[in-house]
Amino acid sequence: MAVPPASTFATDERFYIHLSSEKNKKDPYLEVDDGTNSGTFISKLPDKTIITTSPPVPTAATELHDEDKWVEWLKQIDDAANSESPVLNKTFGDAAKNIGEPGFNDPRLYLGLKESDQMEISLVKAWTWTGQEENSIPDILKGLQVTPDSKLAPGHRNALWFNPEASSRVTVRLVFNLGDLGTLNSLGLGGLNISFTKADLVCRKVVSAGEAEGKTVPVTHGDAEISIDCKFGQDLELQGIMEFTEDIISMTLLAKSENPIPRVLRWLTGVLGLKEDDLGTLPKLFSQDPFKDVRFRRINIVVDKKEIKPVSFQLDVQVSAPIGQDPASGNKTLFLLSYTYISSIGGLGTLRGQKSGYTL
Repeated sequence: MAVPPASTFATDERFYIHLSSEKNKKDPYLEVDDGTNSGTFISKLPDKTIITTSPPVPTAATELHDEDKWVEWLKQIDDAANSESPVLNKTFGDAAKNIGEPGFNDPRLYLGLKESDQMEISLVKAWTWTGQEENSIPDILKGLQVTPDSKLAPGHRNALWFNPEASSRVTVRLVFNLGDLGTLNSLGLGGLNISFTKADLVCRKVVSAGEAEGKTVPVTHGDAEISIDCKFGQDLELQGIMEFTEDIISMTLLAKSENPIPRVLRWLTGVLGLKEDDLGTLPKLFSQDPFKDVRFRRINIVVDKKEIKPVSFQLDVQVSAPIGQDPASGNKTLFLLSYTYISSIGGLGTLRGQKSGYTL
């Protein structure tokens, strides 16, 4: 079933879709068995009814009537969405096989968003659509234009989710391509030996039903972040997200390169202006027993937005070691090791470990 933009909703004809258990049905109507996916979804709607402009047919999209309560609620979002199989397959990739007709996987309805004809919009407009303040955007990025990313691979989740059981919560995720990497690289992070190779603006908006003065009102919140591919130095490739507040830039990154830990430590040495041996035994620690089996988890770096200098840096790795295990068992205990550097404290940073609670 398709949900067209509000401007195309017809107002002259009504066709009702009722549950088979509904006693007070309005004509003309179609009955839906309560035990089907469609019936389960309708049973969770406030009026337990859907109003369309014509009888639904399996080979074509059906428009919802503008008096339908669900349509009235979706107007809070004002985006075109579709639950046809080809759209869901492109939007959710392999995960779409778990989504039954008509895009319903209890308790949520999944809809892929149609591609927009609009070529460009301002980054500020997309950012503030989520409810985020404009002053959280670095000044250098405010003049940028972004484009709907029509080349997204299957599974991109450019979509709308509707959960009637959670205060009629509607979640929209929109992805825009940030084509001007030159401006992003002009943020000043080049001084930290960081360069960007790809960037998308990811916007999320959530609307839930609240109550004020006895009336149902929309309660909205959202967030915006930049999905990035980047390089630290010449040979360390990472991908993750970049988030902004009024004062800081925060990046949480996963590695694309193999064996990233030595490269991360080399990058950190250069950024902090240290000599190779200033980090002491830290590089050797990850190549000796009991910490030979090390797996990279993530990097988090926080940068002062005005001065473009590191506020903090954290490297998380997972280590499996036979500590606390019977040597004859061959079992290993998993640990999370975190190396943290905080600029206000200085020094060489701290290394902390904690047991994960899992055994291999």
